[in-house]
Order: sequence, then C-alpha cells, then structure tokens
Amino acid sequence: ICQRGWIRVCGTEISAYAGERIENLYSVPVSIGGLHEAGYPSEHFDIVTLYHVIEHVDDPARYLSEAHRILRTGGLLVVACPNVESKFFNLTYLLFKGKRFRLFSRHDKEVHLYHFSPHTLKMLLENKGFSLLSLGLDDPSVDPRKRTAEWLARGICKLTGWNWTMAMKAFAIKGPPGS
Repeated sequence: ICQRGWIRVCGTEISAYAGERIENLYSVPVSIGGLHEAGYPSEHFDIVTLYHVIEHVDDPARYLSEAHRILRTGGLLVVACPNVESKFFNLTYLLFKGKRFRLFSRHDKEVHLYHFSPHTLKMLLENKGFSLLSLGLDDPSVDPRKRTAEWLARGICKLTGWNWTMAMKAFAIKGPPGS
C-alpha cells in the first residue's frame, strides 16, 4: 500500500477472522468492530472509505457522522453501495433467478438492512455535513453474470443518463464546497 503513495493505512472490520487475514496479507492494522468503536482521533484522516458498508450496518447515519468526525476538514469520503433504483438489476435478477428481487430476507447471504437511491444517498451525505463532488457508477461485480448485466446497464446509463446500474459510488468532502 505504501508503494501506491499512501503513507499510513488502517481499517475496521466486524469479523475478527477477516480482520486478521487483512493484517496478515497486507500488514495493515485493523480494529475489530464498527467504525465508531475504533476510537480514532478527530480530524485524523485525509480519506475515509465506506465501500459496501452502509447498507449492512444498523445505523448508516451514525457511520457517516463518525466518518465526518475523523476526517479532516476538506478530507475525502468515498461511499459505495447498491442502487435500489436499479431497474436493470431487478430485470436481470428475474431472468437469471426466476423470481423477483426482495429488499430483505433473513436468508440472504449478505443482509442489507438499508437501501439507497442516488437521491437518498446524496441527501444523507449532505445532512451529515458532506459536500457531494460526484455520484456515479461503482465498479462492476466480480460475479461473471452480474458483470455482464452491469456492462449492459452502463451502456443504458451512457445513452440515457439514468443510473440503473447495480451499485453507485459517491465522492464527497467534509465541509462546504472548496474546503
């Protein structure tokens, strides 16, 4: 990671097993638990990433408040999460799985407690003191079927301007624009 220009990197992980794997593979210190449990000092980081996190936690607003607290003024927040308005995803889910997509099932492999549209994600970020720089497409899934569907959705997005892709990524700064 230092080879990529980052001086100091650390993270949080709720799974002790995953946190230990990250520490062993990448020599990155990992605090086990939620972001608010890590005890990072205020205005400590230049960048905070919440990559496919906020849809899984019991209080996304609390996570964003903590990210705001630990980011320096003008610091960058990167948030990626599924796009609940993905009509293309819903259609491909029906075609590939033969059933309608449900927002919540206790039998899901990855339970999503919250769902966001581009509009609701933007509102939440702004309500927590961030200025949105951009809100666009997230990288395609690693699953080959989802990746194919995602590339088709990206084509539709380029033609129409509608973000119907499976996931979105927001870049925001702490504070007013230009801080």
